[in-house]
Amino acid sequence: MPEIEPPSRERPVVWAQPGQVSSIPAPQARGNERVSFMGRAGQLSRLSGQLERAQEALREQVILSESLQVADPQLVLVFEGVEERADLSVVARALGLEVLVEFEDAFEPDEDVAILSPQPRDPYVRSCLHALCVDQRSLNRILIAWRAWRRNGQAGSGLAELSKLFEHLKDVRQWGPIDRLRAVDWEEYLRHRITGQSHLVEVELWYRRSAELRLGAVQIVSNLIVSGGGEVITFVDDPETGYLAVKCTVPDESLRQLASGSLDAVQVVKSSHVLYVKVEGQGLLASVEDQSISDFEAALPTGMPRVAVLDGVPASNHPRLAGRVQILDPDDLASATESTVELRRHGTWMTSAVVWGDIAAGEAPLEGPVIVRPVLLPSIDTVDQVEEFHPDVLVPDLMRKAFADLFGGDDTGLTIVNISLGDPTVPFDTLMSSWARTLDALSWHYGVLIVVSAGNVSRLHLADHDSRSLIALVGADRSAAIHAAQLQTWTDRRILSPAESINAVTVGALHADASNTGPYGYVFDPHDGRLDVSPISRLGGGHRRAIKPEVAAPGGRSMFVNPPLNQTFVEAARSSVHGIRVATPTGGEGQIVGTSPAAALVSRKLARLVDLAVEVSGEDLDRHHRAVAAKAMLVHGARHPADVFGPDFPAEAAIGYGAISRDLADGCAPNEATLLFVGDLRHRQQQDLNIPLPDGLSTRDIKRITATVAWLSPVNWRHRQYRRAQMQLTKPTGFSAIPSSLDVSDAEASRGSSTVKHQVWELDRAIAAGIGSSLSARVKFFGQAGGMPDEPVPYAVVLSLWVAPEAGVDVYTQVAEQIRPRIIINPAGSNIS
Repeated sequence: MPEIEPPSRERPVVWAQPGQVSSIPAPQARGNERVSFMGRAGQLSRLSGQLERAQEALREQVILSESLQVADPQLVLVFEGVEERADLSVVARALGLEVLVEFEDAFEPDEDVAILSPQPRDPYVRSCLHALCVDQRSLNRILIAWRAWRRNGQAGSGLAELSKLFEHLKDVRQWGPIDRLRAVDWEEYLRHRITGQSHLVEVELWYRRSAELRLGAVQIVSNLIVSGGGEVITFVDDPETGYLAVKCTVPDESLRQLASGSLDAVQVVKSSHVLYVKVEGQGLLASVEDQSISDFEAALPTGMPRVAVLDGVPASNHPRLAGRVQILDPDDLASATESTVELRRHGTWMTSAVVWGDIAAGEAPLEGPVIVRPVLLPSIDTVDQVEEFHPDVLVPDLMRKAFADLFGGDDTGLTIVNISLGDPTVPFDTLMSSWARTLDALSWHYGVLIVVSAGNVSRLHLADHDSRSLIALVGADRSAAIHAAQLQTWTDRRILSPAESINAVTVGALHADASNTGPYGYVFDPHDGRLDVSPISRLGGGHRRAIKPEVAAPGGRSMFVNPPLNQTFVEAARSSVHGIRVATPTGGEGQIVGTSPAAALVSRKLARLVDLAVEVSGEDLDRHHRAVAAKAMLVHGARHPADVFGPDFPAEAAIGYGAISRDLADGCAPNEATLLFVGDLRHRQQQDLNIPLPDGLSTRDIKRITATVAWLSPVNWRHRQYRRAQMQLTKPTGFSAIPSSLDVSDAEASRGSSTVKHQVWELDRAIAAGIGSSLSARVKFFGQAGGMPDEPVPYAVVLSLWVAPEAGVDVYTQVAEQIRPRIIINPAGSNIS
């Protein structure tokens, strides 16, 4: 067996040119119906009752409006249509209602709806939720149209699209107080708050098309807040992302009554103008055991800044950070009286993880400085003075200002933004959060790649075990019990806003770190020393069931408390000597766990990949192309670890396309070649991408093909599809028939509003091809979500060919020599390329 050579930077990723741009033919007509409704008569009766009850709900809004002495009582109705594409814009004009927003979802077939095909390619039923703003007149017209449709199948003249919706209607309901409060864990929130202090609350409103109506809604909601003993701080109106919100305070007693279920305590949750009522986010705070700083010696950075960190103020004078961090602090948070050095925890930890990675791994620091734009400061309203956003700001508006500060001038090389933050009160549930919508818009506008953490959850309710029987299990059996518990509590473990952002790379955490200590004291290892997904990492997917998180990285081994009494749940220990080793604000080092450091480690890798893209291109890549190139190369290195997940656990919801198993910045091995293509496409355009083949493929050794496409997309927040730019990468051709992909299937990789697609294929057939032949794929671009402007969308594709080392094929040299232009020596001795 030949000696296996490791990857080397002497064999870097190969820069390759896409083929000619060509047009894509017009699409074929849509097929027949995919679903059938079961128990139709009973369903229609139920829906009629729901529409009639909407009349009573509207009367309640009339009473509320009269108490405030305002006109225009309204109601928000949500119509859920199944497998339909109804365009309600004409209907809205005819009936005098307003389509506020439409958002897509999917569910498994149930007793009401069945999929007709016995073996469907997509096993889920697609649905669309139409949020409609109605008043008494428009509601009466909807009821008349509904009754007409039930009689003869026609909703009325000019209402064909409404008939189409009625035909596929599964549910109709009002948007009520339970929707507005989302999934706030009141016990967890109040546990960290000081009794008697007022509470910061964000009230997000439905975004009306009329500026006058929006201003009126803000005034009505503000009056409700003040009449309840609260105080309005500020409000924001952003038409680009459809964000209208009021920041306010409410009395402690009122909020605690609301938490107990008394909706009359805070009248604003009953207002039809309100989309959500959200309490100020409370992050999980680790209790880090300070340890002495480890010895290190490294030169100060000389390269360009590639990463910006949005977080708390770091302790920039720490020996590991001094001279490596540039702080951009236009809000002067560093001078706030609350921001004492010992409380600058989260920002110090995350900045350290970006600069050094896991210190215990002994890696060199980044070659360029890291820019920190502080957005958090310690909160005096919390028990542990956890770092939170300033009380005078709304987060989406703060994001806009922070990105303008970072990217509003010349291109300095900065490309990556690390946001290891999340809102525990806003788990993703179909409708994109305002924070995620804002990040998507900013990512496209500035051409930057954003990295966000999936979020953490500290408590795990057990499925078929109690704490005592769980701890008695060993090895894979204990991990299987942890997986079963995660599946059972799926809805409580969904990714946190803004992790659903379609342009961002969302990162989950692996139960792994570079420390070599075992558990001691009153804690136990939930995976008993095995590599696995972290038990505190939140789970996906994303918008329209897109793959989320996209990747997973080490988030530290999170130890769980061994409770003195047997119980039905286990909880992560707040303090540990395990985890990702980072600098601490008091000058030492300590260990932290979770998706926050995992995201920081990914941002660190992306910084190196940006440098690699610039180096191998030999061109002056702009920020947008640098971002998509780094994104594609990052995800290209992801694989699902072997023998980790059982057949019933959906691994892609925990680790996406996989763990970052290799770093392309380290180069290629001789038996592989990795090509990077970067280009631009407009709506309905495509390009061919080719990998020249080497000789020596006629053996039956394993060949592996890996393909990744990445881009950034503008968004249309009103449209059900949301994402306006869709890229597709076809299955490679040029070999014999390629089997089904590993890790993530083609259907899983293609679904939803993702902006990256990654697949891996393996085969062990002899290939009758060699030098002179090519392996080909095609990248295609389609505009969607109401249409795409005639502007180019940058993309990057990474294609790899790997041959088992046993075959003895120097894949890299043969492929690279066919791509790189040969140097010709002319008679005068000058080089002409």
